[in-house]
Amino acid sequence: MSSLGRARRGYWRFLGGPSFSAALGGYILPALIANIIGRTGLFAVLAHGQVRPEIEQ
Repeated sequence: MSSLGRARRGYWRFLGGPSFSAALGGYILPALIANIIGRTGLFAVLAHGQVRPEIEQ
């Protein structure tokens, strides 16, 4: 992490931001899970679109 990122995180904590565990459970993990599911679905749709003509033959 860059020094700017550390400074922002420290300032955010100083202002009373959520703890690391609250941020992890309330934002980071849900965003990670949604990105994994969304990207997997997008890849599946695009891959299916590419091979669909071959499957139909």
